[in-house]
Amino acid sequence: MPIAFETIKIAPAGAFLSLQKAARHPGSSAVVERVREHYIRAVALIGYADYVRRHGGDPEALLREAGLPADDLDHARRIISCPKFAQLLENTAVALGRPDFALDFFREAPPHLPNCGPLTLIGLLVGTIGEWADFGVRYWNAHCNAFTVGLFDLPGQPGIVALRFLCASGYERTTQLVEGVFANIVGASRHITHRHDLGPARLRFRHSCPTDTAPHASVFRCELEFGADHDEIWIDRGLLAIETDGSLRLLRPIFEAFLRAEISRLPVYDQTMRETTRAALESTLGSGRCTIDFIANSLGMSGKKLQRLLADEATSFSAVLAEVRRDRATRMLRETDIMVADIARLLDYAMVGAFTNAFTQWTGVSPTLYRRQSQNKPAG
Repeated sequence: MPIAFETIKIAPAGAFLSLQKAARHPGSSAVVERVREHYIRAVALIGYADYVRRHGGDPEALLREAGLPADDLDHARRIISCPKFAQLLENTAVALGRPDFALDFFREAPPHLPNCGPLTLIGLLVGTIGEWADFGVRYWNAHCNAFTVGLFDLPGQPGIVALRFLCASGYERTTQLVEGVFANIVGASRHITHRHDLGPARLRFRHSCPTDTAPHASVFRCELEFGADHDEIWIDRGLLAIETDGSLRLLRPIFEAFLRAEISRLPVYDQTMRETTRAALESTLGSGRCTIDFIANSLGMSGKKLQRLLADEATSFSAVLAEVRRDRATRMLRETDIMVADIARLLDYAMVGAFTNAFTQWTGVSPTLYRRQSQNKPAG
């Protein structure tokens, strides 16, 4: 069944303010609370420890040096500091003597790492690259607030659109992070289309040209520009119409590999359908596809069968989904200063009001009051 996505919207070049004002949640009133630090999901660390150890490094020590808890390696669903994560990548490149660390990491990663996540899952279900790009822009803007991402028309280039990354106010980009993100985007587009020859028209980086660009040419296989005015990927407009596989049959082995990795991190796994469903939801939350049919099909069964198996354990899909959302919401409110509107998006709520109502039912207090009480903040 085709998925109905919004028609892809491409902004004219220079239309940056509307994107930067998108910190408020669609359909909600402006949110007055401020984010103290720019964040990114810890899923970005998947595969990092294995790579570093393979090359003789100490991943836990590198995390501590960057100011990140070493146990972030075991909690892919956490929200972590983006500046500290970016510093981790830079430190790792120096410690391992690999100036192209982010590109090497991408090339050595197994097929489902680090590209398995909502972006790849949705890429295997939508109909075209354009639909996937539309989803990807909205996904990124919810899951990392250090950059604002948008698709832009280019003056004098009618056949090209630019996927542009703009630093949020107060954040300065770093080379390893930008190159790693771009490698994952290009790699994921090849993966979901099974077009390994697929490449952008041009990649533009704000940082200066490295001494050796052979690794970049090998990964990206397109024209490269360094010292540019923007970090952006130029895409041939015709590529937006390229069809993806759109098949759950192709999705399932990737999802299963990722799910096994998630389950292996659990302190206790009792093999019940409730825990299996919970792990699947934890892996998928944020993709906009946390429905019973999606999860059931990913686990190789029908929605009715999944509901029946959960009923045998005296629970339901909606109850498990609520548990996952509640646990993640309370953790983010306790441990971070992410805006409530962004938390709602990270939990797949279409409207911040729906999240606020649900959270109040779970805890008896609003998200803002819960945060104030749990972090011992004074009112006002």
